[in-house]
Amino acid sequence: GRGAAEAALAAAGGDATVALEALLTGAPPAPADAGSRQARILSASASLKRVGAAAAAEAATTLQVILSNAERDDAKFKRVKLANKRFLRTVGKFPAGLAFLEACGFERETSGDDGDVLVLKRNDPGLLWLGRSALTDICAP
Repeated sequence: GRGAAEAALAAAGGDATVALEALLTGAPPAPADAGSRQARILSASASLKRVGAAAAAEAATTLQVILSNAERDDAKFKRVKLANKRFLRTVGKFPAGLAFLEACGFERETSGDDGDVLVLKRNDPGLLWLGRSALTDICAP
């Protein structure tokens, strides 16, 4: 069930391939590389969870929207202006929020019109899914 899948994913350090293999074979998952994007996503979401329940829920909700929008075909949804007031208020003030987006495939760039932005350079649906999944227990019900 879902609980077993979540436990396997957590034990695998967020590596979905390792978790799936463990579920299919019944063997315990091998630990993920601590430097992997999956491990960085899980680490950043855990750090975000520690900033306080209300602030973490607000940041996680904003991050969920950013990741969901990033799956669209429109390039404007693959950019986050770091100076955006809502972003600054909810996510940008937390280093873990920025680390989370970078682990999901966003990279910092300087744009003449928009200033500093995060742009989704690595469009990996698996990382976006893992990112959204890692945030679900932080988001307010």
